[in-house]
Amino acid sequence: MKSALIAFHRIHGSHDGKALARTVLALLDRADITVKVYFLPNWDVLFLIYLFKTGHFTMDNASNNATMMQELEVLLDARDIPFEAADSKIMCFAHVIDLSSGRVIRALADPIADDGEVPPPLVDPITHARKVVRAIRGSGMRRDAFEEVIVNGNSKGWFKNGEGKTVQIRSLQLLRDVRTRWDSVYHMLNRLRELRPVRHLIHHLGKTDLWLLSGCRSFPCTSK
Repeated sequence: MKSALIAFHRIHGSHDGKALARTVLALLDRADITVKVYFLPNWDVLFLIYLFKTGHFTMDNASNNATMMQELEVLLDARDIPFEAADSKIMCFAHVIDLSSGRVIRALADPIADDGEVPPPLVDPITHARKVVRAIRGSGMRRDAFEEVIVNGNSKGWFKNGEGKTVQIRSLQLLRDVRTRWDSVYHMLNRLRELRPVRHLIHHLGKTDLWLLSGCRSFPCTSK
């Protein structure tokens, strides 16, 4: 299987479905993909056979994409080229997974029992993770302090794994999740999981390190 980029096109003006359809058709025409014409002689009759080469479109569920496919069907029908918008649209699998995981995450934040009753309050791991990340990444000073804690913890053997063995932690920062970026919740949680041994350092920290982690650069803290 081969792939090729046929266009990377800037669309001026509105990005509504009709404008997208006109642009797509123009680009397909320019790439000589839309239609091939063959002349087949048969006795004294000349046949024109149109072979439509454009197949399926992979896209997300944005409303303008649905409108674009419908308008593209109209434009191609005007050329007597068969094209079914519904049959030619393939939902982007990665986008479907992202939407599905988003619903699961929202369900964790607002759980409802099968019988419709609201269950007892649960600790929402996603919200809790966001609060932790937001607190530590709240300023450049806090991020620097967090990095210093990891460096000091590695040198002093503060970090333990689940078996109680001393481990070294990579000097990394926590990651925020971004609503418009796929997999960002996963990456946020995975980074927290990797840095999980850092939570055990609280039992080993002195006052100076605690003040540093809270955003101070010196002890005692005179400003935040």
